[in-house]
Amino acid sequence: MTKPIQKFSQLSIIILVKLLVVSSLTIPEKARASEFFSIAKNWQNLLLKSSEISEKLQFERSFLLAQSYKVGDYVEVLWEGNWYLGKILEINNNQYCITYPTYESSWDECIGSDRIRPIEDKNSTEKILRLNQYVEVLWQNQWYLAKIFDNKNNQYCITYVGYESSWDECIDRVRIRIADPRKVDAERLRLEGYRRNTNTNIEQNNSDISQRDNNYQINKYVEVLWKKQWYLAKIFEVKNNEYCITYVGYERSWDECVDNDRLRQVDSRRAEAERLRLEADNLVSYANEYQKGLKTAKKSLKIYQEIGDKSGEVQVLSSLGWAYYWLNDYVNAIDYYQQSLKLAEEIDDFYAATARLYDISQPYLYLGDYEKSLEYQNQYLARGKEIKDSDIQARALEGIGNIYYFQKNYNKAMKYYEQSAAMGRKAFYVGGVYTALGKHDKAIEFFDNIATKTNDLYTKSASFNQLGQNYLALGNNDKAINYFQEQLAISQETKEIYGESEAFKSLGITYLAKGDLKQAEKNLRSAIKVKESIREKIGSNDSLKVSLFDTQADTYSKLQKVLIKQNKIEDALEISERGRARAFVELLFDRLSSKAITKANIEPPTFKQIKKIAAQQAATIVEYSIIEDQLYIWVVQPTGEIVFRQIEFKYVLENKTLTDLIIETRRKLLVKPYQPQSQLKKLHKLLIEPIADILPSNPEERVIFIPQGELFLIPFVALMDNQEKYLIEKHTILTAPAIQILELTHKKRVENQKANPKNDLIIGLPRNNDMGNLVIGNPSMPKLNEKPLDPLIGAEAEAKQIANFLETQAVIGDIATESLVKKQIENARVIHVATHGLLTDITGLGKPGALAFTPDKNNDGFLTYYEILELNLNAELVVLSACDTGRGEITGDGVIGLSRSFLAAGAPSIVVSLWKVPDDATQSLMVEFYRQLDVTGNKAEALRQAMLTTLKKFPEVKNWAAFTLIGEAV
Repeated sequence: MTKPIQKFSQLSIIILVKLLVVSSLTIPEKARASEFFSIAKNWQNLLLKSSEISEKLQFERSFLLAQSYKVGDYVEVLWEGNWYLGKILEINNNQYCITYPTYESSWDECIGSDRIRPIEDKNSTEKILRLNQYVEVLWQNQWYLAKIFDNKNNQYCITYVGYESSWDECIDRVRIRIADPRKVDAERLRLEGYRRNTNTNIEQNNSDISQRDNNYQINKYVEVLWKKQWYLAKIFEVKNNEYCITYVGYERSWDECVDNDRLRQVDSRRAEAERLRLEADNLVSYANEYQKGLKTAKKSLKIYQEIGDKSGEVQVLSSLGWAYYWLNDYVNAIDYYQQSLKLAEEIDDFYAATARLYDISQPYLYLGDYEKSLEYQNQYLARGKEIKDSDIQARALEGIGNIYYFQKNYNKAMKYYEQSAAMGRKAFYVGGVYTALGKHDKAIEFFDNIATKTNDLYTKSASFNQLGQNYLALGNNDKAINYFQEQLAISQETKEIYGESEAFKSLGITYLAKGDLKQAEKNLRSAIKVKESIREKIGSNDSLKVSLFDTQADTYSKLQKVLIKQNKIEDALEISERGRARAFVELLFDRLSSKAITKANIEPPTFKQIKKIAAQQAATIVEYSIIEDQLYIWVVQPTGEIVFRQIEFKYVLENKTLTDLIIETRRKLLVKPYQPQSQLKKLHKLLIEPIADILPSNPEERVIFIPQGELFLIPFVALMDNQEKYLIEKHTILTAPAIQILELTHKKRVENQKANPKNDLIIGLPRNNDMGNLVIGNPSMPKLNEKPLDPLIGAEAEAKQIANFLETQAVIGDIATESLVKKQIENARVIHVATHGLLTDITGLGKPGALAFTPDKNNDGFLTYYEILELNLNAELVVLSACDTGRGEITGDGVIGLSRSFLAAGAPSIVVSLWKVPDDATQSLMVEFYRQLDVTGNKAEALRQAMLTTLKKFPEVKNWAAFTLIGEAV
């Protein structure tokens, strides 16, 4: 069998092309970390060696002085700290001119004898090599499996084993060694990701690798060795003592005829499972038949589980994750990837487990959970460093760069892209950074080059979007629209709904810039519809709903802008509601009894429903929406009348941002000399003055503010007009995350009244079995970061006073355990907690907030956000008289913190604080609050009167304005 000698550069191209054909899609945004293949930046890294099973050249001999070398001798040459095989071409002026024979485009140099040492031929010429014998051949300081097919001119002609279109060459004996059968076996089995725990047919008594009387037949499934991995194939012909096979499960599968030494038997059920798995990958990656691919993969999984093939199960679980990923069902994708990771670690499949870390990171990225995505990319990077795999490291560095790019931290993203590029990987979003930094010509050149050269539809689609963004920025709207329409066509053809939603959004924004408001509205509504279909797939995972919604919020803002430009005020308010607190709304729906509401009703409110809620609350509702450089304000009267106002920030803020003003306000509030009046007046001018004429004139009539973003940090009660009157002096004030939340808290209040709890919980020792209030004050503090929290003496006095007023006994000190609180809190009518409120995520689960109680043998003393969510409260009122209990992580879904968790757990009304209040002022305000509540029965009016009373006694704003009532007034 004679084969033409091919250069390694040509082979490198063949191997890379083959890898691209048979591996999973390699795409910039949704690249799959397939453990099947490792595409390196240079050819020698294509064949990674396993440090446990491969030999390196070891020369532990003393250097021989006065050694006599002659032309034609093979020697070892020292270069950059390593010894390489060289051949002497000439001896000139006491220097040896050598060439490196195992490198393509070898270079020559003349060196002194100090860089040369003799090579001891361990295999030596007296060991005769025979035809068809398997040996290992030295190439670029690595040993590769080969087979001798001829011996001529004192050279051995070999072919490299396990490669498509394998190449031949004739070489000197010095480059050949006898291979240890066990090491050859290990090297053949050593897979970069996908490993099977089956035996190869290696004769242990000699170096030949041969099959033992296997009689392979046409149409039978076998496994074929290619690039050190076993792949499923099917025999379609036998000729010239070779088996002609086709590889199963790949698009554009290729055929070749191979010797039986590259074949091995495969179990028929395993073959069917593998065929189904590969078919599933093909359906997802190439045919865009995601549902069909999903069903096919599940059939494969069933077989693998029945035959107990855990290695195959690892692979097909990954395939299922891959299918769900392309269905934009990110929660299921993560679940199956996690299952694959866990099983891979159980069977010690290091490479598969490593690949899963990358896979898991990707869905988290598109869900907007950047912290989780970064966590897995860092683990993936660490694994790459551990095994010195430059490809894994480069991919991980690009992945980390993408996370920062999505967060709009472009400088940090570029830092990681540059590191990735230094390792041979060109990041797609480098061009996106050019766009963000205003380098539009450079970005257009970058993405045009990609779009022109790539055959991958997803990459082409993403490139079209980026090109459109750049032309939009340059004011070439028509060209931008053309590119976005191209992206939309591809996304719809491939059923890739994430790209479809982005195309619709980009078209909407471009038509807005062009002034075509009808087309802008149409496309933005289509974008929202598609984006909400993605959100529906998350199920009940509240945390992921919140993070995903944050990535989608801009589309709702843009549509509001389009609608206001068309004077569609009511429609714009509906979209404003549709674009806030959706995860919170769904969370509350889940907690309400099925009789109160059904899943079918979880729809954003129409304007008709909004008017109904305003009437039900008997309150004027004020909703704010921050739209770029403007503030939109809707005022809905209890009568259903609606008024819309808007104001540009620059007219009030001048050269500052809203965030700057709020930070400055809080600093002036809380830092001596406590003079926030100027800032409070500016906020009043921005938030209240535009609507002051339509707010109720009766101070006892309620006003419910619906803030957005950083407006949640503002003490509305303390906003000051030009006559230096505080807003609380004019109005009875509440807040809520969304208008629809008010409908749900109302339903919950009615439900809780039916439950009719008789107890009030002011956390303290119960006097008897009929205790009705839970008053908690100054428990023995747990440790945070190994240090106990400071005791709250003022909180203890506050709890005792309130408990006396409510005729119960406060739970304080060692008795105020977390276990006691959990036991009694669900049956309490009023819950009052005076303890430390923590903003930090002490559990590491991604949500901030905890209340400190006395630790006990069953609990650590921290009642966390997630633990509160598990409660089923029947209380009418919860008061968190602790510092910062109204704060938390500000998201598009509102403030994620203690207030949200208690409302979701069933509290229709909650009083929380926006900062830490001095003990004496808090004690005075809270006692007065309960006294007024006993008189009026109205929580909002009681809090207003308590604030006015405290204002007279403690006039500084920080003493009386921190608390806010969220939810129901009565």
